[in-house]
Amino acid sequence: MGQQVNIHPVMVIVTFLVMGKLFGLIGVLLAVPAAAVIVTLIDEFTRKEPQTELPLAGD
Repeated sequence: MGQQVNIHPVMVIVTFLVMGKLFGLIGVLLAVPAAAVIVTLIDEFTRKEPQTELPLAGD
């Protein structure tokens, strides 16, 4: 599951445990999508050079 969203396996396990403890079954179901959103936001905000042009549809 973590390979599809490019998240380290240890982070997937920790996310399952934390979200399961905090929110129960719903937390376990939403753990990986929530982690994927957080990782994506961190990557976007820590990017060194800003993206100045939009990528083409074929790229």
